[in-house]
Amino acid sequence: MTLEERIRDELRQYPTERVDQFLARLRTLWQLAKTAPKPPTDAERLKKLQRLKAACDEFLGAAIAADSALYKGEPIGREVGRLARTSTEPEQGAIRIGSILDRYIAGDEATASFSGDGLDEARERVMQLRENLSHLIGRLEQSERRGRQGADADGVLAEIARIYQEILGESPTTTMGGPFTNIVALLLDQNNVERPVRAAVAALTK
Repeated sequence: MTLEERIRDELRQYPTERVDQFLARLRTLWQLAKTAPKPPTDAERLKKLQRLKAACDEFLGAAIAADSALYKGEPIGREVGRLARTSTEPEQGAIRIGSILDRYIAGDEATASFSGDGLDEARERVMQLRENLSHLIGRLEQSERRGRQGADADGVLAEIARIYQEILGESPTTTMGGPFTNIVALLLDQNNVERPVRAAVAALTK
């Protein structure tokens, strides 16, 4: 039996024309789900956040080194400006950290001072970003240790539950061995579907 025939068999208690409608919608939805870009996994997000945190550490280290050099009466090396310019800008409208150091290196102490609004403000923003990143990284690392990714991360099963309810006239249940649970098991090609089924059914009430 094909996948569609097996799903049809699970729905044999429903009127044929409704089953046909459900299968037509399911066919389109499932095809789109297979070809659409997938959301990043927790592991992929973790890598990106760790790279951003490393950029924050690099900038803060460069700023401290520059601060120390100033108090010793030594010129700021061009390397500091280069590091700052390559630091990631976390949000739209954030101050450009590199430009502050550039102005200081050029001698414009009125607009960029280590003891005034310039680098101090930049450093505070980067430290706040670093703190937020540490919190997010900690949560994702905990999720990784538990081996938990979103049960229905892309919301496809929730949409299937919605059209199941809309076309077949019954709310899907989380009962193992029930029609909806068996359909999910067939689509995912796995037996243990309790978590994704619960997530999909719960989404109907949100």
